[in-house]
Amino acid sequence: MSSGVRKPDRARPPRPKGAAIFLAVAGMIFVPAPPGFAQETGAWVATTTGCEVWNSDPGPDDVPNWIGECVEGKVHGPGTLIWTHKSNGSVIARFDGWYDKGLRTGVGYLVDENGNWFRGPFVNGVAHGAGECYYALFGVHRNCQFTNGELTDY
Repeated sequence: MSSGVRKPDRARPPRPKGAAIFLAVAGMIFVPAPPGFAQETGAWVATTTGCEVWNSDPGPDDVPNWIGECVEGKVHGPGTLIWTHKSNGSVIARFDGWYDKGLRTGVGYLVDENGNWFRGPFVNGVAHGAGECYYALFGVHRNCQFTNGELTDY
């Protein structure tokens, strides 16, 4: 005899409040996408070395600092991109990984100013595939999944 209560197909730990919000915001602010792919807004932004990088949500106070090669005017190859505030020099975000013609590609590590991070694959400039996420406020480290820059599983 059934009690009328459906059990979930798989047990899943509860998601901390705010975790999905952080990751969604992190995706919008720190995961760049070319026009027409995952996000329609954004701009090519010149780094302090003169190379351009795609930024899906450029702020007027954001300064990208690139440590790596510049090919045909775009950040390219392995390197580190550190976004800082123009007004005070504090770090907004840091990405360690590969770029292809100004877009993140391959496996990379992205951390924001609050210590939240994502380590995983990037395709055409956006997080895409299975990786690891860390939400610093709650000290939560989990596997996560992005599809075309959108968090789809946490």
